[in-house]
Amino acid sequence: METMSQTITTTIPVNFNESFNSTLNPTTPSTLEVISNEIIDYFETHREQIPLLVIVYLLTIVWILYLILYHSRIQGIILSYILRRFYFKDATQIKFDSLSISFISGSIMFRNLHYTTGSYFVFIKDGCLVFRYWSKTKTKPIIRLKIKLYHLDVQFFSPIRSNTFSETINQTDDLQRGSING
Repeated sequence: METMSQTITTTIPVNFNESFNSTLNPTTPSTLEVISNEIIDYFETHREQIPLLVIVYLLTIVWILYLILYHSRIQGIILSYILRRFYFKDATQIKFDSLSISFISGSIMFRNLHYTTGSYFVFIKDGCLVFRYWSKTKTKPIIRLKIKLYHLDVQFFSPIRSNTFSETINQTDDLQRGSING
């Protein structure tokens, strides 16, 4: 018996990308080398502007840190001053520690609000006013203003105005001074 073996050979055409073949060539620089060479060339041609570039980067970092960390505090101080100067001229005092206004979310947030008059005192640790202007009203009414107050403290003063109270104060003042009045 004769065994017949057949070998089937198939060839799969492989098309290599030309750029892939060119990267295998050792004389062609890689992309990273091209970018680093361009950066080095830029710094060599603009050598006198490098200190200015560093200063601009540092000022940008400082400005971003200011906006993130301190801008709301400065806004609170300025708003407190403006309100005290032009609106509350009498014995009324108002003070904010920080104030933040966000137009996208429609909210005004404040911290440590002190409002003092002659007859009462209001202190709010944290507060937030949310204006829900984006809500659509089709079926039911929607609350457009949401007020959140955390650690609200209200104190009412009631000054006692009587002759007997003022007389006792005067007598204790005299006793503290050491005078004896009959």
